[in-house]
Amino acid sequence: MSSKLGHVGWLSIALGFLAPTWVWAESAQYTVIVDDPRANTLRVEASFDLESDLVGFQITRSPELANGQADLVRDLQVRRDGQLLQIDGQGAGDWKVVGASAGERVDVGYEILLEHDKYGWGPGIDEVAYRTDEGLFFTGFSLFAIPGYDMPEGAHIQFQLPDTWQASTPWPNEDGVFVASDSVRLLRNCLFMGSHRTQVVDLDGFRFTMVLGGDLWDRRELFVEAMKPVLPAAKAAFGGMPNETNYLVVFNRGNRADGGAFLASYSMLLKGAVNEASSVIWGHGVAHEVIHFWNGHALTPVSQDEEWLKEGFTDYFTVLVRSRSGLDDTQHVYRKVENCMRRYVISKRVLQSPSTLQEAGHNKHKERMLVYGGGMLVGLALDVRIRQATDNARGIDEFLGAMFAEFGGGERYTFDDVVRIASSVSGQDQSEFFASFVAGHEFLDLAPYLGAIGMQVDTVVDEFYLSVSPEATEEQEAMRIAMFGH
Repeated sequence: MSSKLGHVGWLSIALGFLAPTWVWAESAQYTVIVDDPRANTLRVEASFDLESDLVGFQITRSPELANGQADLVRDLQVRRDGQLLQIDGQGAGDWKVVGASAGERVDVGYEILLEHDKYGWGPGIDEVAYRTDEGLFFTGFSLFAIPGYDMPEGAHIQFQLPDTWQASTPWPNEDGVFVASDSVRLLRNCLFMGSHRTQVVDLDGFRFTMVLGGDLWDRRELFVEAMKPVLPAAKAAFGGMPNETNYLVVFNRGNRADGGAFLASYSMLLKGAVNEASSVIWGHGVAHEVIHFWNGHALTPVSQDEEWLKEGFTDYFTVLVRSRSGLDDTQHVYRKVENCMRRYVISKRVLQSPSTLQEAGHNKHKERMLVYGGGMLVGLALDVRIRQATDNARGIDEFLGAMFAEFGGGERYTFDDVVRIASSVSGQDQSEFFASFVAGHEFLDLAPYLGAIGMQVDTVVDEFYLSVSPEATEEQEAMRIAMFGH
């Protein structure tokens, strides 16, 4: 999934933009041009059929940039049959092409100012674009202008890069040309261009092309070990494979630890020591992003109302997988649950968020503590409720499997679907539970649920300490072991 084409220079710019000659006439065509590793801009030349009279970007919000990454676009030009057309900015990353209409083929050229690191981004810069000593990271959203949301013939992408550079992408490489089968796969993925090294790893039916920047290259085996137990565990719980089996993963150093999962790729920024001791942080992040291949991309909700499930249940299952496999010891597992309880109580009781878990999903990055912390606690509580109702025969694994069996093929699920499937798996009506703690404003006290699996909770305000209760029964211990492996 890597390729390097020799640089052919900026002749097209000097001539006022000439579209490249392509064999695949119906598909969208893109050429990404980097003239010099030190350049402050790159250029993209494209050719595609219009869906309307608009050309633009699917933007990522930034508090400093009204139009997100589209505000870093320079010298945008649109031509039809070689004739320069007038364009008018519409805001929100769109330009109106005056006198153009749907179905017409146009050639588009633009530069991108490589200054994304100067601005703040809602989801973090790891889901936008950044520069390292080795090259350039981009998401498709930040790199490619599009004519609309539908590209029935997909897109072909070429790179013209410095001699020492290569492009690593999640798309199939056909003789130096990358092929994205549709606009979703073009945009909802990440890539890296630079002098980086890559390693291809085959694990449990998956192929990962790993890009590891700087000193992280020497830690590559640690990342592989962190992924190994996640794949079979997720396949077993969800009952099948996600949409893709070939993935690009990009690890780089950053000012903060963060990560983002895409359709066939994921990126992570890491800060601080990367070793076995710190794997409780970065290893959790690796597992979380891998599980998103199932819960988040193959299994997707109708709306952001269900971000609590997408993020919170992914985090909860991450805790379970790392606990059951022994990657996290007992005390680290307890701390993770304590941290989520702390996030939840700070959000609900200290910051007094007015949002329900569903409402928080529409402002996920500002309501992170509620979405992730509250979502994970709902997952743990539901796990206990299902096990109590089924004499420990079923739990969250069976719930995720039932969800995937019905909606893993592409149909999106709703809140009502979640309630229905949880009730079916448990054999008990769960509507009041979800109405109170997800759709409603009631505070979810986790202590009774932890008590049901033989755990003691000691707390004061926003401090929580978990331990095994000395009064735990055999049945309670059996339930806890079934959940956490110990």
